[in-house]
Amino acid sequence: MFELKGVIPALVTPMTKDYKLDLKGLCELIDFQIKSGSDSIIVGGSTGEYNLLTEDERREIIRVAVEYAAGRIPVIAGTGSNSTDATIRLSKYAEEVGADAVLVINPYYPNPGQNGLYEHFKELAKSVNIPIIIYNWPAGTNIDISIETLEKLSEFDNIIGIKDTAPLEHTMLLIAHFGKRYAITTGLEIFFLSAIQLGATGGIGVAQNIIPRQMVELYKMAMIEPEAAKELHYRLLPLYEVLFIEPNPVPIKTALNIMGMPAGPCRPPLQPMRQENIEKLKTVLKELGLC
Repeated sequence: MFELKGVIPALVTPMTKDYKLDLKGLCELIDFQIKSGSDSIIVGGSTGEYNLLTEDERREIIRVAVEYAAGRIPVIAGTGSNSTDATIRLSKYAEEVGADAVLVINPYYPNPGQNGLYEHFKELAKSVNIPIIIYNWPAGTNIDISIETLEKLSEFDNIIGIKDTAPLEHTMLLIAHFGKRYAITTGLEIFFLSAIQLGATGGIGVAQNIIPRQMVELYKMAMIEPEAAKELHYRLLPLYEVLFIEPNPVPIKTALNIMGMPAGPCRPPLQPMRQENIEKLKTVLKELGLC
């Protein structure tokens, strides 16, 4: 049975120079994560540029990821959209092809309000059997699923967890309210260590694309070697910061390209990273021995 826990990279979607899907590159990234000990992978999430992909492309990366992983690592499919019908349609497809779970962002345009959020996830939960992870990102979506809405949704057994991309105190409150009902993960690397120590089951993030081994080590040390964990956290902190110096996933794709791993460009309107920021990124990567 699928468990939402540990180190979970939100994979980029590799592309060729002419912005076509690089499916071979995607398979290389999956191999890298398996060898590095990651607990699960996400394809087609925000870092995977889901909102710049067609529905057919989203289906293709889900299918290829599931087929290539072949049970070696759980695959979580990003299937969220602002349309309930489209979210259900893609989630059904993910279930059909064998994804282990779906990650569904709060629909945010137009803002449906708390009742709209409840109805959206209720209809999804009634339409599929696959485990559902709610992706709550208040700063990015301008909507925050409430404690009351999450309580109402707790009646649906296949809604199993929450990715909370929010300040630590927000995630802490979710853990306090729902730690025995939902698996709660942080979506921000900067809070990864603290969230684990406070009861989060893991972390879904961007940096895990390039430092999965270090994140696995940090996860293992969090509760049993707190001083060593703190030291590693502060060593990784400059990377966490520089990876958000420009809009995600521009910096992480740039980092992968610098490291000789498949990534390619981001699709417009996202633009290449500015040269002065590339130099800052290279400095941090070199300090960590990543390039």
